Amino acid sequence: LLLDLGRGPDGDRLPVIDGLGPIDAILFSHGHVDHTGGLVLWEALGKPALYATRPTIELSNHVELKTAIPLEDCGEIHGIALETGACGHAPGAVWMRLGGEDGLVYSGDVSLESTLFQSSLPPRAKALIFDASYGVADVRLCDQIAEIDHALDGGPVLFPCPAGGRGLEMARHFLEDGWPVSLCPSHRQVARTLLSH
Repeated sequence: LLLDLGRGPDGDRLPVIDGLGPIDAILFSHGHVDHTGGLVLWEALGKPALYATRPTIELSNHVELKTAIPLEDCGEIHGIALETGACGHAPGAVWMRLGGEDGLVYSGDVSLESTLFQSSLPPRAKALIFDASYGVADVRLCDQIAEIDHALDGGPVLFPCPAGGRGLEMARHFLEDGWPVSLCPSHRQVARTLLSH
């Protein structure tokens, strides 16, 4: 099983797949490019089965990922027990435990601070594979929000945020503070997808 197939994080670099051997399935933790952008290598890997959460599949721009099997429907993959839980990082993002307590937990980014995306701590396992390619933020999310609030002067503000990131959380925060908010079509699509799942 291949856990995520991304591009980057430094520029547009693809992973080296030479010598990987046969891949039976690729499991995607969420839809960000550093976890799905390597799908251009799918054919070179022998077109293994793809698995992702329903929101990740629905929001994907990758034609290949649109054919993925929903992780929510799987109690096992190729005979390996699978459990998933929300990891708070992005729409549809999950941690995965493969092989039960004697197996491993994989998470491609985690946020326990999100005010919009659900999160839960994964169960115990013998091994942990945790993608932390971008490191840890020096400032807590609540402090970042307070800093933005302090900088606002009452005039119109444009926040160019990726739809799969913190944009909806920011919009909700500003709405709760009484600000008028407009969302671009991409953010509206993410909101509709989250509401439908």
